[in-house]
Amino acid sequence: MYKLRRDSNYIIRTRDTACIPDDITNSDYVEYLNWVSQGNTPLPADPIQNPAIAAIDAQLAEIDRKSIRPAREGDAVFLATLTAQAVELRTARSLLPKIVQ
Repeated sequence: MYKLRRDSNYIIRTRDTACIPDDITNSDYVEYLNWVSQGNTPLPADPIQNPAIAAIDAQLAEIDRKSIRPAREGDAVFLATLTAQAVELRTARSLLPKIVQ
């Protein structure tokens, strides 16, 4: 069985995850073409994950890293600001599509 790749001109052979180039001189590619000519269909390429979600997740991780228990004067205000930012980011993230075309 085979799987398409969205980001290149390669086909993935699923049994060993070999990347087969789109090259008629490659025996593995010829084998793939024969497989398709017999009525087989490769698995579709993986969907592209929304990069905006990864960016928001990175911002949330940074907020988590900065979050501290209030220990000094002003820490409570700083923590409340970080918490508010995290809420806004989580809301924005929930509105994004998980996959982009």
